[in-house]
Amino acid sequence: MAIADGYRGRGLGTLLVRALVDAARHADFSAVEGDVLATNRAMLALVARLGFKTRQAPGDAGLTRVELWLRQEARTERRLTLPAVRRVAA
Repeated sequence: MAIADGYRGRGLGTLLVRALVDAARHADFSAVEGDVLATNRAMLALVARLGFKTRQAPGDAGLTRVELWLRQEARTERRLTLPAVRRVAA
């Protein structure tokens, strides 16, 4: 997920992440997880406010893995995994 520079700070990221979590719950996923650039403090703060846990992403020190469990049962069930978005300089 990425928000264009001109649209940041308007709550769009919050709306999108909440919509993804709601869709995952509705589809009976156990968890939502994804990778965030370790330097993206705004997104890391957002997911922390929404209850996501964070840890270093396996194999890439520049990424932080974020994960939100939607159910308390076994933690090996269906997960909605979002691909990492990397900023590309034009």
